[in-house]
Amino acid sequence: MIDLLFGGPWKRLVSADRDYQEAKADFLNADPVEELRKQFRSASDIHAALRFLDAIAWSHPSVAGELIPEVFYWACMQARYSGLARRILVTLRPRDRDAELEPLIAAEMNNLTADRWDQIRGLVWLLEDLGRADVLAELKTRLLASADEELLDIAEDIDGPPEGV
Repeated sequence: MIDLLFGGPWKRLVSADRDYQEAKADFLNADPVEELRKQFRSASDIHAALRFLDAIAWSHPSVAGELIPEVFYWACMQARYSGLARRILVTLRPRDRDAELEPLIAAEMNNLTADRWDQIRGLVWLLEDLGRADVLAELKTRLLASADEELLDIAEDIDGPPEGV
């Protein structure tokens, strides 16, 4: 009955959205990159930080672009946040992300060890989401050159032929 008198759940949702939009504008007018970087380091509010970046990646690519290393880390993890992190990187235009992203991908590809199988699998998913078949083919070639069973399993899961085939 009280909800009917005061507008109910929809009214509360609209009010919360208005409050969120005001807080978002205030946050963007402050120093959002440093604050978000602090949240990524603390690991306490990573989900909120990634959700915020996801919401603004298209409209504020410079903010998301400065946090590519942090987002890349989570994109390559097999954690509940990895899909959201990958979506942020996919949302950014190539011109806003590739210069920063390429060295991170190269570093991962130069560190293909069995104890990092979960990060490597996360990298595969990211490359698939980015549509980077060329890099996936190179990664598959490198993984197939390994004697480690876990790395070979990852290579077999990559669609398409290895590089040069």
